[in-house]
Amino acid sequence: MEVYFGPPKLMASYIRTHCLSTPVEMKALRAARDELGQAKMALISETAKLTAAERRLQHSDSNLHTARAMVSDLEGALHERNDDLAEMTAARNRWRKAALALGAICALLGWWLSAGR
Repeated sequence: MEVYFGPPKLMASYIRTHCLSTPVEMKALRAARDELGQAKMALISETAKLTAAERRLQHSDSNLHTARAMVSDLEGALHERNDDLAEMTAARNRWRKAALALGAICALLGWWLSAGR
């Protein structure tokens, strides 16, 4: 068997003239070539789909990072709000105690003034 080294077009010509003797073999070669072309196109299509999916994944990942940052900011704001609420509750309790003390003082003062008559 001969071995051929050369450009693809010359190689195809060499195969047609030296290796394939019947039209059936030529038809099989063309069918194989067409099938290879279809497989190549399918591979290109799948590669494009994978590239698009990768872009969507990167975009989703970016959105996830943004959402996590927003959640972190909201958690910080919630903690600040809870701290403010705790301060307001403490102030309200101090005012209640002061009002109760003032009420007690007024009651004692009223009792003392009424008892002195």
